[in-house]
Amino acid sequence: MASDTVAPVVRSIASPTDDEIERIVALLLRIFKSDTAMESLSGRDQAVETLIYRLTLTQAVRSGECLVARSPHNPSEICGVAAWIAPDSDWDVHDDPSFLAALDPSLREWYTSHYASKYKELHSSLDSKYQRGAWSLKLLAVAPEARRKGVGRALVDVITRKADSNSESMTVDVRDPSIVHFFQRAGFKYRSVKNVMSHASPGFPIWRMVREPLGASAPG
Repeated sequence: MASDTVAPVVRSIASPTDDEIERIVALLLRIFKSDTAMESLSGRDQAVETLIYRLTLTQAVRSGECLVARSPHNPSEICGVAAWIAPDSDWDVHDDPSFLAALDPSLREWYTSHYASKYKELHSSLDSKYQRGAWSLKLLAVAPEARRKGVGRALVDVITRKADSNSESMTVDVRDPSIVHFFQRAGFKYRSVKNVMSHASPGFPIWRMVREPLGASAPG
């Protein structure tokens, strides 16, 4: 019983090796194997899905924090990952030329005409301070065997402490309804939602959630 309460070891990877990236990508492919939103975003093409993960991790390293969690009982195994974009930084994976070039014409059309407009509407629904002045969580994943052991919360709490110390807000787009309550328990509040339709899969909702720094008053 006591072993389950031992906190995971979380660290930021500032200069990941190719092997580290490959191991993280392999973990993400396993975690999101049947994820409806990822099926829509990748067109069920594993090469596209892999590219999304690599670009997201690379951008988090360059413009934020890329965090990995390891079990204290098996430090060689990565059991969770989070990709954060820092305030005043842009996240433009879906506009990356290498990403757009990898898509088949129908998926590229879906991204540029439908998904981009929905995402822009969701983004513009928030006050300007959230649009560029907040930490933005772009990816959070925990291996199935490591869930309900504090891994996800540990990956969020690292940036929560940093955001609170600098009086910065935090935002996240949640595509899985089962995770909304997790973020609510971490202090995030629902702000808006958009439903994304897809020709290749059932589509998915996106909940925009925000967290004010500790001690700040919530917007009216």
